[in-house]
Amino acid sequence: MHANQDERTGLHQDDGASPDAQRRWLLGLLPAVGGLAAAALFDPPEVRAFSATPDPACPSVFRIINVTDYGAMGNGCVDDTTAIQNALDAIPPHGALVFFPTGTYPISRTLEIADRMGFTLEGTGSVSSTLYWRGRNDAAAPMLRLTKCASSTLSRLRLIAVTEKAYCAIESTGNGASGELTFDKIIIDGEAAAVSHFTRGVRFTSLDGAADANNDRSTFRDCAIKGCTEAGVSIEHSQSKAHVFYNCQIRRCTIGVATHLQGKGVTAKPGGSFLWFGGYMSSNSVADFFLSPIANNNDPIVISGMGSEGSNRLLDGIHEQAEQRPVLLQGIRFATGPKAPLAADGHVIRLGHPGPLTIMGSIFDTDKPSTIFFDPRSDSHDAAKLVSIGNVFTARWPPEIPADEPADPYVMVDDPTFTSKGYLVSLGNTVRLGPGGIRNPLPDHWSDKLAKVEFLDVERVPTLRASGSGVLTGSSTTVLDPRLGPDTQIHVTLTSAPGPAALQWVENHANLEVPDSSYFIIHTRLNPAPGTEFRYFLVNPSAP
Repeated sequence: MHANQDERTGLHQDDGASPDAQRRWLLGLLPAVGGLAAAALFDPPEVRAFSATPDPACPSVFRIINVTDYGAMGNGCVDDTTAIQNALDAIPPHGALVFFPTGTYPISRTLEIADRMGFTLEGTGSVSSTLYWRGRNDAAAPMLRLTKCASSTLSRLRLIAVTEKAYCAIESTGNGASGELTFDKIIIDGEAAAVSHFTRGVRFTSLDGAADANNDRSTFRDCAIKGCTEAGVSIEHSQSKAHVFYNCQIRRCTIGVATHLQGKGVTAKPGGSFLWFGGYMSSNSVADFFLSPIANNNDPIVISGMGSEGSNRLLDGIHEQAEQRPVLLQGIRFATGPKAPLAADGHVIRLGHPGPLTIMGSIFDTDKPSTIFFDPRSDSHDAAKLVSIGNVFTARWPPEIPADEPADPYVMVDDPTFTSKGYLVSLGNTVRLGPGGIRNPLPDHWSDKLAKVEFLDVERVPTLRASGSGVLTGSSTTVLDPRLGPDTQIHVTLTSAPGPAALQWVENHANLEVPDSSYFIIHTRLNPAPGTEFRYFLVNPSAP
């Protein structure tokens, strides 16, 4: 070896400081077949800079489009609609980044993006970059309409309507090629002087009434919506599925998230499905969540780790529907107070399909004793299930029930005009009444009237059912009925305003030897209001 040659590399010491020599040595170690790849590694091609103008020589370059380059002022005075629309029209089919510098951009008509994917609309912040609706009051005009758009993002923008009303802030409509949109740190604010100016915040719908339109799997992260007269987010066709919300908030709307807007004539098809994680709801006047009739959509609904204060209910969805859909509510705190009370009927949850409805590890901290109204309106399913595990039901300001009395937080079917079977499971639940202290942990089994509920249509199966009615005479009312047998199930409903007379339990005193002496006792929690009527149904009576 040469005296000035390095033992490890074989390079001469004089050459060691030479980049060219090292490069020649490294290339020499590679096989010939890899020579071209190695040369490309050391001689990278020319990198083109991002450009705000099209480059015919390189049509696939991802562009950055600044709306101010197209004439947008962002000063809150000049109408920027045409300038911004021109910028949006410049988005190539493969996408681009459309940038909104800090400013307020007045919009007087709907901004349109159609048949595009992979684009991003981005501002400098969800307060500093604002689109301001100044269009006419138009029931069909959204601020921004995305038609057949997919895999795109809206980020760090605020959309407001404070003087004129708009149909919605953002509408996504399309067919099977639509969906997978991302909404990141978007604020939609339609409230000014206690008046709501948006009908809906974000709307997902099908294109021209298409039955299988997809438009699904969109993601919301750290978004806030308020001031919508119908819904913060409206999912309006059955194939619009699996939308996901992370740490979002919806407040002062009629409904937070809706998969069906009952009576609104939204669509011939019921809505899709969603998953909600974290975040909170507040002061929604009908419900935080409203579920549709299910039809051909049985995807699960998941609501987890959320807080809610001052809304009318947590969940609503009473429909005549036979399909099953799992609904999971877990780790939720739902609170109401005297200034923002729970619904007058006390139902924090109303659900009208067979479920299963599973409620776990949640707190219902309300201004009156709250109930879960599970009403599986179905003639074809006998597997309706309500599962309640580890929940706490608290009434901070009980108007009628003293602190030393229990409150029954569950209400099963109370309209026995259809065929339905319900199975219920209750484990580790607790009722807390009054300003403090735990009262009456609920047993880990259901009372007789709720252990297994079987309602059969009286007219359809007359030999298995008998019925009667009367007026409650006190906290314990005795009813004579010779049709009672030892296996007869007795179901009682109050058919007039119950006042403080909440049902507690029913005792069966059947006497087969002397049927005329058979009777049952209806126990109520407190004395009923005068004239409180009841109706009862007997399953498996000893005589029709």
